[in-house]
Amino acid sequence: MSKKAKEPALFRIHDKPTTEAITSFRSVLAELGLELPGGNKPEPRDYAELLESIADRPDAEMLQTMLLRSMKQAIYDPENRGHFGLALQSYAHFTSPIRRYPDLSLHRAIKYLLAKEQGNKGNTTETGGYHYSMEEMLQLGQHCSMAERRADEATRDVSDWLKCDFMLDQVGNVFKGVIASVTGFGFFVRLDELFIDGAGTRFLTG
Repeated sequence: MSKKAKEPALFRIHDKPTTEAITSFRSVLAELGLELPGGNKPEPRDYAELLESIADRPDAEMLQTMLLRSMKQAIYDPENRGHFGLALQSYAHFTSPIRRYPDLSLHRAIKYLLAKEQGNKGNTTETGGYHYSMEEMLQLGQHCSMAERRADEATRDVSDWLKCDFMLDQVGNVFKGVIASVTGFGFFVRLDELFIDGAGTRFLTG
């Protein structure tokens, strides 16, 4: 609705992976005898095909993690560039169990458009509508994207602290785990029963 009326609003944008990220991911797949179809410009269906082909592999979780890390992070932006991961040309956050601020900005834009159709002349409406300028939307998109990253980081920090606190009493115990991801300095092992990751570096002895 806002797109058709050319009313500035926040889209949820997920850009295509970079060529460098695709090449790096494919080099890992090649070492495992796997490949990502789609040529130079793989589409969402190509990633879906790969995920289906690795679903029953013991290293599926590690590969899924690497696939996700090869993707760009989604952001909020008034310029619609589509959502690659969902294979949608247009996508926005409109509602959720926990209300996001981008949801509210879209509600305001729609309320403004509905009131405008009824003859409202101002930038605000009695129903809570508001007409944002493109510049305001650009700034709001950047702010909401930054706030989302900050909230994610805080969540991870708290989660990591709680996991460390729990594992203090588990020193000496043996757990089963799988390699969840591989990095330049080593790897991460995920404990099966606890879903807790631990790092192993190539510099460890013994």
